[in-house]
Amino acid sequence: MQPIDKLDESKAALRILLHLYNKEQTKLTSIMQDMSLGQKAVYTALSTLEQLALLKEETTKEFPFTRKFKLTPKGEKIAEHLAQIENILKTQT
Repeated sequence: MQPIDKLDESKAALRILLHLYNKEQTKLTSIMQDMSLGQKAVYTALSTLEQLALLKEETTKEFPFTRKFKLTPKGEKIAEHLAQIENILKTQT
């Protein structure tokens, strides 16, 4: 399976990439709430993005334990192009 196929497999992956591009880093609960996505869709998309080395997870070592997600440099490049595509799609021609 090609990487683009893997990215396309998860419906939420592209949207989460754009969300992280706009937020820089965010918590798991924020992704679900801000994007109105179910838990399974988010976990599947995050797993796919991690496998493709497009995001990394950071977990705090002290209480309260939080998981934050952030784009890798590779993920930032891809998300930047997705943002450009999104802007083109929003324009009327």
